[in-house]
Amino acid sequence: MRTAALSPLPAVLGACASGARPQADALRIVSVANVVAEAALTGLRTGRAALPGVGSVRISRARTPDELRAGLVGGQVDVAVLPSTAAANLAAKGVDVRVLGVLDQALLAGIGRTGAGTAPWEALRGATVDVAFRGDVTDVLTRLLARAGGLRPDVDVRFRYHAQLPEAVAEFAVGEADFAVLPEPSASLALLRAAEAGRPGTRFLDPAAEWRAATGSTSLPLMAVAVRGDLAARRPEVIRALQDHLRAATANAAASAEAVAAELQLPPQVVSELLGRGGTGFRTGVQARADLDVLYQRLLAHAPETIGGRLPGDGFGV
Repeated sequence: MRTAALSPLPAVLGACASGARPQADALRIVSVANVVAEAALTGLRTGRAALPGVGSVRISRARTPDELRAGLVGGQVDVAVLPSTAAANLAAKGVDVRVLGVLDQALLAGIGRTGAGTAPWEALRGATVDVAFRGDVTDVLTRLLARAGGLRPDVDVRFRYHAQLPEAVAEFAVGEADFAVLPEPSASLALLRAAEAGRPGTRFLDPAAEWRAATGSTSLPLMAVAVRGDLAARRPEVIRALQDHLRAATANAAASAEAVAAELQLPPQVVSELLGRGGTGFRTGVQARADLDVLYQRLLAHAPETIGGRLPGDGFGV
């Protein structure tokens, strides 16, 4: 993998001593490992795209969400692509962050041995579903959606948890699990490995579609692009330029599939299929605020720890 882990960088995003229009020396972006995020950032990473008012863009990848959060808190990071729940958690802890946008795509998938037609939840009645990370957002959302689908979690449908995503992928691939709800690209990898092992599966449940039906939201906004609040206030033109770039890059995400596969060391067919399925897009924080609030309100009611125990305040989206 060519991307370095998060490391200290000089604080360079500021106004120059002279000139009518300040030029930022470098914009420091850190991302979690995510196919859609990488597609949005590929042009900036390779230098094929540039941001007006920014001298250069430095992109790194955090090894863990905690490392990414520490970078924002400590001022090592200007912009972070991270789970929207992590952005809310930071705000709840008093960190001055804003959401400049969300990356819209189906980031979760329900996979199984057989298709479930138009009644996916009934197919799960009496079944066990594999989910990574007990208490994580995937777990909480799956339980909420099961209730909306008419099932009682732990009664009508049971859950089995894994401490690591590769473990969940392997269990499905070798036939030890019949159903799983996993984040992408793990769900796609599980289907690929299962097919290679002669145990083909299919996507039988679209959690994003189920969420839209249950809540009336436009999307399930799980991936956010956060920015330091002081940067958003001082350099609004940089924020607008980054928003414009992300909007254009996600609209043509499939074109970056080869580069994304190489950067994330994923099978090219998995990345091509994910980015080619459609649904990839970008909305500003202001445009996505209503959908974020629906997500945050549900999580606050059922798992408040996932967002830090309170809702973000006014001005959270830019």
